Amino acid sequence: KKKKKDDPLTHELSCPICLQLYSDPVVLPCGHNYCRACICRSTDATAANSNVRPRCPECRREYQGVESLQRNFKLRGIIQSYQAAASQLGRRASDGEPASATGNLQAGQQSRHAHGQHGGTRGQVTICM
Repeated sequence: KKKKKDDPLTHELSCPICLQLYSDPVVLPCGHNYCRACICRSTDATAANSNVRPRCPECRREYQGVESLQRNFKLRGIIQSYQAAASQLGRRASDGEPASATGNLQAGQQSRHAHGQHGGTRGQVTICM
């Protein structure tokens, strides 16, 4: 499936190497995330010179190697939820309903404001689907 290039959430959930939604995301010590396969390929490319430690493709900070990388379970869970919501929205779009997760989020926020629900718990978002 092609993703919408103008969707900021899809952009944030995409690997900067393959430009697809993260697959088995890992986090480098510098905090940048990549698909495990993408960072392994990147590390293999630098491993040709065995005296050089691998570096983050974004900030160029050295790290120990792919064996030391931690899986990012939180990011993986967010992506799985996002994919499930996108799939549900796709089914609704075929029934003539809006297919944009961002549009539904904005509609839910507008509905909250229209009903005078401006306050609430900080960081809590109402989503209408």
